Amino acid sequence: YYNGVDTVISSKKLKLKVPAIHDFEFEKTKVHPNEFIFVGLKDFIPYFGDWDNNLPIVTFGQTKSPQVYLYSAESFRIKTPDLPDGEYDVVLNSPIYGKFKHPQKFKVEKLKFSIENKNPLYMNDEVIFKGHFRDNINYAAKIGEMELHIGPASKGQFKFKLEKASFGVKNIQVGFIDKDWYPVFEDDGARVEIAGIRIDEIYPKNALAGDIITLKGKGLKSQYSTIFITVGDVLARVIATTDNEVKFYMPINPRKGKLPVTVGYNHFDGIVYAKDFIENL
Repeated sequence: YYNGVDTVISSKKLKLKVPAIHDFEFEKTKVHPNEFIFVGLKDFIPYFGDWDNNLPIVTFGQTKSPQVYLYSAESFRIKTPDLPDGEYDVVLNSPIYGKFKHPQKFKVEKLKFSIENKNPLYMNDEVIFKGHFRDNINYAAKIGEMELHIGPASKGQFKFKLEKASFGVKNIQVGFIDKDWYPVFEDDGARVEIAGIRIDEIYPKNALAGDIITLKGKGLKSQYSTIFITVGDVLARVIATTDNEVKFYMPINPRKGKLPVTVGYNHFDGIVYAKDFIENL
């Protein structure tokens, strides 16, 4: 009673409903180190309340998960420890209900990969990484702080078109992305040479100001940046661009004779010098 004077004891015992391991819905049993795992449980709040301290302690083999936290009214998240490659028993040790052992071993595999392309790489080349990629999650590629691509892998390969990059010898890092779109990059990545642009041919090689010049090559177009061309240090007006060809007007230049040609992108570091000169008539 509220007055605290008397107590009534029920003649019937209350039976505590206890969850079983099959009530916990693990989204996956194959993971990378430091990857989060969603665990769903219907009627989660009635079982555990809404306090993180009531959540189970989760171990992979003998290693405790560094982070377990309530995610929603029907789920919580487990962070995979930074473990060596292998298969591990996963046990949920609840302060309320005791231990629950998952019937399957969890496979932990570090994201290891190699680049399949032959160097050097040019803009719009397909970049192919082969390694421990899984089909059910997204991956991200970057050079320094420049994000190159985010997307899914397929059949152990992660592919994307190189549409932006600074030129030179670079490290392309690849990491996996958890449900919150936060990439995890575990190492320095693959070291590659990014030439960016290749100039094969320029014609005509003799021109007056206003003449249309054609430059053929590779990697001459990007959706993330416009290309620029200089003739004898004077910026030329670009008329049309494809991946393999650029047409531009010969600029007005007080200098006569053979002038050098350079090509680059306005938003990426790196300039390519043509071997051919244009003679300004």
